[in-house]
Amino acid sequence: MARVDCMRNFFKNYNLSLRTSQKTSLEMIMGFNKIQVEKFYDNQTKIMSDQKFPPSRIYNMNETGITTVPNIIPKVVAVKWKQSV
Repeated sequence: MARVDCMRNFFKNYNLSLRTSQKTSLEMIMGFNKIQVEKFYDNQTKIMSDQKFPPSRIYNMNETGITTVPNIIPKVVAVKWKQSV
C-alpha cells in the first residue's frame, strides 16, 4: 500500500489528477491546419472543374458511421482544473 500512498501524495502535492482524455482522432489533430485546409479546397476546386460532378454526387463522409476515434481511451495524468485534456 506504500505505492498507492506515495502516488496519492505526489498527485496531491503537484495538483495532478488521473483523467480520461477527450476522444479525438489522430488524423484530426495532425491534419487540421491552414495549409492542409487550403490544399483540400484547391484539390476540390480542381476536381469539381475537371470532372463536372453534379451536387447530388457529393457526400459528407462523416455521416457514414465509420469512425477513426478509438473506443478505449486511456487515462492520463493532467493538471487539476484544466478543461481540455
